[in-house]
Amino acid sequence: MIREVFFLRAIACLSIVLGHSISSSLNWYPFLDTERGAALNVWKTVTELLLFGTPMFVFISALVLSHAYPQGTPEGFLVKRTKYILVPYVIMGVFYAAMACAIEGSFSPLLVKIWQNIVLGQFHGYFILIIFQFYLLHIGFHRLVKAIPFRRLLPYSLLINAGYLLIVALLWQKVSLPVSVWWLPFFAWIFYYVLACHVGQNLDWYRRKLSPYRLHLFIGSAAGAAAVLLSAQTGLFPFGSKRVDVLVYTVLLCFFIFALTAKARFVPRWLETVSSYSFGIYWLHVFFIAVLHKAFKVLPQGIRVHWNLSVYILYLSVSALVLSMVSTYLLTRHPAGEFIVGKLGVTTRGKRIRNPAADQHLTVAK
Repeated sequence: MIREVFFLRAIACLSIVLGHSISSSLNWYPFLDTERGAALNVWKTVTELLLFGTPMFVFISALVLSHAYPQGTPEGFLVKRTKYILVPYVIMGVFYAAMACAIEGSFSPLLVKIWQNIVLGQFHGYFILIIFQFYLLHIGFHRLVKAIPFRRLLPYSLLINAGYLLIVALLWQKVSLPVSVWWLPFFAWIFYYVLACHVGQNLDWYRRKLSPYRLHLFIGSAAGAAAVLLSAQTGLFPFGSKRVDVLVYTVLLCFFIFALTAKARFVPRWLETVSSYSFGIYWLHVFFIAVLHKAFKVLPQGIRVHWNLSVYILYLSVSALVLSMVSTYLLTRHPAGEFIVGKLGVTTRGKRIRNPAADQHLTVAK
């Protein structure tokens, strides 16, 4: 159990929910034309600052993987992750393809959308394809470390990762593709993996080394955030988290949070709960944001006109978070639910949140 991971995972999860709530609001809020320009600019700025969410999830996944399996993977490693991670990915890929067709009012492109979601990663669950590449890489990574030590792997992986993203940044405005898949190959994320593996295998060393530099890491994170905002103004990079500036920003922020929480005596219960439900929240919050938008449209006009953009964003983010957690809890009460939203995460006591279905010794038909 890595205490710092609970903070990192909860923060990443909340940032993704809030980020998607803001971007959806900027597209869907019915009274957007009445909002002041300052409010719009503030929320657009917040959206940019929250781009660390998915990369932080990638970093956390590799860190936990490396800490648990520093010398290779055990038998059944891929089978278990296929059941509880890849199967939910496929189910959710189909679900969101059907949802997109329902919104568009036609199911004729359903098979195309399923293909795009599951194979091409054209929905918010794409990071599972990246994580699975890491799983495959990790099977033999310990052998690679013996041949090429971390002191060389770290700069090599940074050069590969940054170089690839810079090439994309130079070409993205010149090359027009019907579907973009450039962010799926693992070398677009390889530095997160290599760095997280080094942290996972040297936790105590990082705790000792990072803690005295909390102020420096805070300043570095603030500088990284400023660089992200500056690049957004210049239009140098495509919008999204797959950028060199976001790479630097995310790593600095992860280290700052790590240093800040390394000596924490406990994890607040609400953060622990969000962390434990994070996988289900990740899958379901986009659906509930869409549902909540539809629900807002049927409210009486007399109520809606008293709202503003900030209230609407708060309504979407808090409601989507709560509904996702409740739905995840209800789904995992049935043994088949874990194949839809995955397993609930462990707590600080090293135990998973109780799944009543598991206590009933029920089996799923094969």
